[in-house]
Amino acid sequence: MSHPPLKPSHQLPTPVLRIPQQGG
Repeated sequence: MSHPPLKPSHQLPTPVLRIPQQGG
């Protein structure tokens, strides 16, 4: 049960990091 929630959580930060990179 702890594994499934961890997978989606990691995917979210991935795209978020790309957004700030473009602005820089």
